[in-house]
Amino acid sequence: MLCSVSSQSQAISKVLSGEKTEYVINDEFTIQFNLKVDPKTCKDGMEKTAIFSSGLKIINQSEWIELQKGLWQITMKCLVTGNRKNLGQLTVMRKTDKQDLFEQVKFNIRKDVDVSKQ
Repeated sequence: MLCSVSSQSQAISKVLSGEKTEYVINDEFTIQFNLKVDPKTCKDGMEKTAIFSSGLKIINQSEWIELQKGLWQITMKCLVTGNRKNLGQLTVMRKTDKQDLFEQVKFNIRKDVDVSKQ
């Protein structure tokens, strides 16, 4: 998935493991975000990037890693917890004076199955 917000900022997300078209409560998956930001951005600046979740719990998260000047990566392991909308969401948001970045990934959750009760 690619979300280009301005000519200089991009976010790409990719599920590395556990990818499904529809999830159930207690499923786990690993997702990676690559963010292309201003080349002057430092690690402290990346730490200010906001990450929100709904219907999911982030159970493990790497630190931001600079792959090359202006290209940063973070990996997260998530647990599907569910919500009333039956839709999990991960949102990565970064807003500065010079650029805005927004990437949202949605995951369908089947509400009638809870694997913890099987």
